[in-house]
Amino acid sequence: MRIYVTGASGFIGRRCVRAVAAHGHVAVALSLDATWIARAERVEVRELDLLVPGTILPAIRDCDAGIHAAGAGPGATPAQLHDLNVVASRNLAAACRDGGAPRRLVAISSAAVFEPGETEYRAAKRAQEEVLAAAGLELTLLRPTLVLGSCAESAELSRLVARLAPPWPRLLPAGGRNRIQPVHVDDVAQAALAAVGRASAIGRNLVIAGPEEGIPISRLWREARDRTGGRARIVPLPLSLLRAAACLLRPAGAGAALDARIAFFSHDHLHSLAEAAEILGYRPRPYDEMLAGAFGS
Repeated sequence: MRIYVTGASGFIGRRCVRAVAAHGHVAVALSLDATWIARAERVEVRELDLLVPGTILPAIRDCDAGIHAAGAGPGATPAQLHDLNVVASRNLAAACRDGGAPRRLVAISSAAVFEPGETEYRAAKRAQEEVLAAAGLELTLLRPTLVLGSCAESAELSRLVARLAPPWPRLLPAGGRNRIQPVHVDDVAQAALAAVGRASAIGRNLVIAGPEEGIPISRLWREARDRTGGRARIVPLPLSLLRAAACLLRPAGAGAALDARIAFFSHDHLHSLAEAAEILGYRPRPYDEMLAGAFGS
């Protein structure tokens, strides 16, 4: 098969390109800046700006299916979140629907769409899903949780390591007792490739996460600090203090971010993997291996 990958120079996109080529397919790697894409056997590199609709069809017309990994993450500006998640997806969907491009598409969304409270990132990912679902494509939506790779690749992990490096107190709401299910970036890429080739995945929205037992957020913070030589003192912050601060800020219209943070740290974020296992044969790697790779052994 010839499988295109949007966002091929990004954190997840690079691994998707590698997975496609490693399994004997041709990976058509698409990116706004193709200089960041490693040249390799069975990889064709093409520059593409998803915000310019007329450039999309010529770049993907000769492909059999696509993996849509382009997008903006939680650290992006509101304009970037809208353009790179919503507008780019709308343009790609239109080319697939109306222009003769392949209709089979696996899109990387986020498990953040399930989270309580509203953030600009969650709103953008929900809007992205709505745009793609409305296009009438042969669509599979993958919703990965927090994606781990090496710190050099992950902006989110790099920010966490940087915060925990200086010898200062760092406040962790509720002591990070709630559990999360981070997932390795290569497991996300393998799931995307598996979904492309399985008709049973069409029309499905699948969570891609780590093992179901999860890990406390406090473990992620400790591993990030201890494995990278950080010196921060991690201090539990009672949620009651955050709630009081949110009450004070709410009349000024500034409490929404705190409300979302309180909602996140108030409960576990655990998902069943049964559907992904049944449809894709999905099995995540263990957390010890994942964290050692993220922060060094």
